[in-house]
Amino acid sequence: MEYAPENGTFLNYTAGRNLLQYLRGHLYKAPVLVFTSHWSIEYARYVELYDSAGATASNQSCLGYIQELGNRRNDDKWWRGYNR
Repeated sequence: MEYAPENGTFLNYTAGRNLLQYLRGHLYKAPVLVFTSHWSIEYARYVELYDSAGATASNQSCLGYIQELGNRRNDDKWWRGYNR
């Protein structure tokens, strides 16, 4: 975790990984899309180790994922994987 004093926030580079490890460790199979910034997307390759997981730095991809999730689609797979 890193502190960014200019805006008083903490940056947790392992938050997505920790969440996925927890969910999959407790046998939750919920789809997970990790939304991160362009400068930290390179740290999100771990999503390739998990089923129904993806990582993106794209606002459009994130909103598309949310919309399809809200529409109860379960056949969409375009968002899975690294850097979608």
